[in-house]
Amino acid sequence: MCRQRSDVVIVLDQSTSIVAEDYDNWFEFMLGFAVNISRAFEVGPHATQIGLLKFSDQIDVGFYLDEHSNNTAVVDAILVLDIDGGDTNIAEALERTRNEMFSPKHGARSNVSRILFLITDGSPTVDTHRTVPEASTTKDAGIEIFVVGVTSQVRRSVLEPIASVPLDTHMYFVDTFDRLGSILRTLVNVSCGTTPLSTASTTTPTTTTSTTTTTTTTTVPTTTPSEFTSAVEVVVVVVKRLGAYSC
Repeated sequence: MCRQRSDVVIVLDQSTSIVAEDYDNWFEFMLGFAVNISRAFEVGPHATQIGLLKFSDQIDVGFYLDEHSNNTAVVDAILVLDIDGGDTNIAEALERTRNEMFSPKHGARSNVSRILFLITDGSPTVDTHRTVPEASTTKDAGIEIFVVGVTSQVRRSVLEPIASVPLDTHMYFVDTFDRLGSILRTLVNVSCGTTPLSTASTTTPTTTTSTTTTTTTTTVPTTTPSEFTSAVEVVVVVVKRLGAYSC
């Protein structure tokens, strides 16, 4: 279990194509993946807080960061979430997550890692021109974005500008919804153990005197699969699947 102070928001695509072939894609695999993410973190007001947002062409807040103070309450809140269907507006999901879900009004804290997990099975179909700008603004706000694409219909070129860098640790693909669990351990291991972006060092400062030069390097702590110890990044997981519906 990852034990650290972080704010995590899970963003789930609830467009019609998710259940075009099978409702288990939502109730068993999408919600199950969200449950397993939440169970991987120690939830509490002084540990990790978890919020959840659903999106299609409309945005629905499942629950805010400060609504549930333990793992059991978070899991129970996830399991009752329904799917509304519709088209896919990733841009609006990112904007609402940044401005509403990560608002101090709804429990967001300063000096903790902010992690967004986005899961989708396709491409945005609404406000497509806003997707990349909203992703850039979200990352500039100190929110780390992890993206998961489901099915072969997901285009890498669409997800790359959304995910944080490096892409090999922030962007994931699975062939089918029932394979979401196969990336869980890697996803949590990578997101657990990072420092808040607002305080993380991105350069190596150099202090020079008249005779010597001192170089100080800030090292970001790492984790192993068996141990989670420090701050977590925010991952938004969005799942969007192109099926019999045009969404």
